[in-house]
Amino acid sequence: MAVFRTLAITGIILFICCIYGVYKLHLRSVASYSKMIEKPKNCPKLGFAKTPLPVTALASYPGSGNTWTRHLLQKSTGIYTGAIYRDPRITKYGYFGEGVTNGSVIVIKTHMLLRKHKVAYERAVLLMRNPFEAYWSFFNLILSTSQTGISDKKGYCTHYGQFPKTDRWKTFHIDWLQFKGDMFVLFYDELLQNKENKLRELLLFLGFSNKNLDCALYDPEGIAHRVDKFPFRFYDKDFINTMNSNIEEVAKELRKRSPVMADHVLTWRKSPREAMETYQFDEFCKEFEKERTKMANLKPKARHETGAKA
Repeated sequence: MAVFRTLAITGIILFICCIYGVYKLHLRSVASYSKMIEKPKNCPKLGFAKTPLPVTALASYPGSGNTWTRHLLQKSTGIYTGAIYRDPRITKYGYFGEGVTNGSVIVIKTHMLLRKHKVAYERAVLLMRNPFEAYWSFFNLILSTSQTGISDKKGYCTHYGQFPKTDRWKTFHIDWLQFKGDMFVLFYDELLQNKENKLRELLLFLGFSNKNLDCALYDPEGIAHRVDKFPFRFYDKDFINTMNSNIEEVAKELRKRSPVMADHVLTWRKSPREAMETYQFDEFCKEFEKERTKMANLKPKARHETGAKA
């Protein structure tokens, strides 16, 4: 009887401890949330670095979140990010470091292969994103010519089924993983899921404190958030097999730096069972195809009527 009483008391104590632990986590979450909804004070005014910084690349395959990462860095440091390009579409939003490739900016955006660069980088941040998502983002950027745009149905149905089976994602990352200086590998999905901790790590690598971290967390979106409204991605089996092979080769190269990071990259692989069949793509685009056929049939009639009137 005494044994059962002891077990019961122990169970009650453990239960109370669990409840208290959950309550503490709730309080911490509420406190953190309250802090987040209050606008930070004394956020730094954006400008170029007063003293030269190490020339640092922010290298990524297109569609991997480079502009968004630049936004977070500018907000949390008050220093412009640079780029090897000059994009007037984002300069008007406060990216005045476009075209700057020296130590006056905190990082320098690039989508080029390392071996093709003339800039002598001292450090590098390699921003990596699941290639299936990166290709989709890049596809929408090209067709919408916007950092936030989504292709309309015509563009989707006309072009996406013809998406090239390419090795560029693999080539880009394996090339940059040969960088000889200090490198910070940043995964887009981890930054998306845990902005605060990953941004802390990135700032530490760049030699900055996190005292202005809330300035980025209060305004985390920037101009590059794309709202996705499409119900699926058209990945056929060949595309999936090609991308899976590319992911495995990049993971193999990354394993030389970090087995943990390599294992993370391998989680990006898709099963061929996830492939969309051609008929499913055709079904989705059937309405557009009917409309296009209707318009094509009307054109000869319109031309004939125009000639008759003449």
